[in-house]
Parts: sequence; structure tokens; C-alpha cells
Amino acid sequence: MKTTAPSYFRKFLFLMFSLLFFYSCSSGDDLEVVEEVADTPLETPTDTQDDDENEDNPNNPWQPMGTGMDDTVMTLMQFEDNLIAGGWFEKAGGENVGFVAQWDGSSWSKMGTGMDDIVYAFENYNGTLIAAGWFYKASGKSAFFIAYWDGSEWQPLGNGRREATLALTVFNNDLIAGGYSPDGGEDIERVARWDGTEWHPMGIGMNGPVWDLIVYKGELIAAGYFNKAGGQTVNFIAKWDGNNWQPLGTGLNAGVEVLAVFEDELIVGGSFTNAGGITANNIARWDGSQWHSMGEGMKSTNGGVYSLTVFDDQLIAGGVFSQADGKDANNIAAWDGEAWSPIGDGFNAWVPALATYKDTFVAGGDFNKSGTRPVSFISIYEEPEE
Repeated sequence: MKTTAPSYFRKFLFLMFSLLFFYSCSSGDDLEVVEEVADTPLETPTDTQDDDENEDNPNNPWQPMGTGMDDTVMTLMQFEDNLIAGGWFEKAGGENVGFVAQWDGSSWSKMGTGMDDIVYAFENYNGTLIAAGWFYKASGKSAFFIAYWDGSEWQPLGNGRREATLALTVFNNDLIAGGYSPDGGEDIERVARWDGTEWHPMGIGMNGPVWDLIVYKGELIAAGYFNKAGGQTVNFIAKWDGNNWQPLGTGLNAGVEVLAVFEDELIVGGSFTNAGGITANNIARWDGSQWHSMGEGMKSTNGGVYSLTVFDDQLIAGGVFSQADGKDANNIAAWDGEAWSPIGDGFNAWVPALATYKDTFVAGGDFNKSGTRPVSFISIYEEPEE
């Protein structure tokens, strides 16, 4: 295993290689696989609102969560009664936490001694919290890219993974992990299953990074920056039939970063402009047999949709975009089944993490403001009182 590099250096590499990957995928030629890539925007996020001294908007629903973090939040999940956050941050609520922290409704606290590097994904596997990312140690123990929480400390999951892990889900009682090799090797073909004892490959696998996984209508779906799975063309998204990977129609024309299920349809977000031969700006829906657009989608320059969650019968999308359905929307918007609408003042930078939490939802990312209100990399939705 390579010695871990500082997170700020990796953050720079992720941004640079994402740009290279975007251009390689847009050329129309065969996919040129770039290994040093992760779930990041295609350019460094920039403010979409003026940092002026205007008065705070009292109707803005986005509120801070304590003093927040000192760097980007990449993933969020409710586990038991707490909200769990992971990412590039080393501090939460002013305390050293090591890239992972928990919120109990009023304050942030550490989970053991955390990890030695970036956390990208969480999953609840048979009542146990699993964390994955680009770390080599968890609570001071060797835990290559994946670990589980025993209630007081992080523990290694078997011998770990052989590739950085960006996505987790549960399918047929197995833990499924997707990712890419930071060393440039094929490893176990970027997606594998854990049966509770050991890891197993899943067919031939993909020719590029897997960024998200989900179960839809009883089938495992994998998406990311690959155009082949199981040796056949799939165009950035594929389904597992139990033995082989299969395409979903003709797929997308560029990378997929996030998956969700809403109103019995599969929702895909990313940096694409076409789904199944129809115009679909950074977001599309699959009804089980064909692709559909979702209004006008999102307007973005070298960005797209990077996070999704469902709250109050609406689909929430976050990412790097300035408009949704032609309306100004600062990196976050809601879909009611017919149209997109902005959510409050939004955020001044990238939103790669969304999750429901108790009776509301939370956004995480690289932002530090919602309108003029300070929110340090994480914010909770609280409807203003009338």
C-alpha cells in the first residue's frame, strides 16, 4: 500500500483529474480511463452569490449546525438517532474528529479517533455502520479504505479493500462496494460484494470508476465514469442481473455521480446532457424501460448534479449549478414531480451531500454561506415560522 498523502493535496488532484476525465469522455472516442478521479465537481466551486453586507433573509430556511466543519462534507447519513458526516474535514464543532463526526441534534462529537484521510460513503449493513473512502487507518488501526463502527471505535472490515471506495449499498444481504484504484491497477474491477466474511468480484466489472450504487426494482444499479461493464458497452450506468452487467437503454453521454429512487423511478444526476438519446441537462429519470428528461434540468458550466435525497414528497438535488428549470437556484433545488424550484437562498458553492435527518434534511459541501448567513460546510433545513 502507498503511504497516505495529505488530504489537501488529494483534493487538488481530484479537481484536476476530474477536468481531464470530463474532456476525455466528451471527445466521442473510446473512454480513456483516468484513475485519479473521485466524486468531485469538474471545476473548483465558485461563489454564485455576491458576498456583500446585505441583511440576512429571515425567510431563508438554511441554518447552521453548531460551528460546522473546517472543510468539505462529502457524505451524510442518519444512523440510529444521529446524523453521521464524512468528508475532507478534520474538525467539527471545533473538535479534532478525523474526517468523520456525529451530530446528536445539538452538537458535534468525534467517533473514536476517526480516520487518517477522506471518508466518501456510509451504509447501514445489518444494523452496523460502515464507512468507506480513501483512508488507510481507522481509530489508529489498519483499515484499507473501509471500516465498521462498533459503537465506540472504528474496526477494520476483514482485510479491507484494494481500491479507494466511493459508494456502498446492500443487495441480497451482501454489502456492495464501488470505487477505483488509486494505484492505477485493475484490482477487483471496481465493484465487489462482501458476504460477511470475504470479498467477491462481480463479473468482469467496469473499465472506469464507480461513483454510486443503488437497488432499484430488485436490481443492483452501478453508475460512474465507465462506458463498459462486463465487457459490453453500457455508457456510464449498468444493472446486475445476478451473473452479468447489462445496459440501461443506451445510457448517458457523460458521467453519472449520484442515484436515487423517487416515485418508483430511478433518478440519475451527473454532468451529462443526453439520456437515451433525449436532451437531459445533468439529471434524468429511468422508468424501468426508457429514459425521460426532468423539465429543463440544471444549467451549469463544468458542473452538474452531485447529490440527491427525497424529503416531504419532493426530490432534492444538489451540486454545482446556477439555474433549475430556468429559475435561479444556487446549487440546490427541489422537484415536485412536474417542475424544479429553488430552496431558499441556496449555497455559495458545491453541494455534494444530502440526507434526510429525523423530520428534516441536511446539505453538506464546500460552501460557507447561504445568502449572507454563515454556514460552515453543512446546513440544516428549518422552515421559518410564519
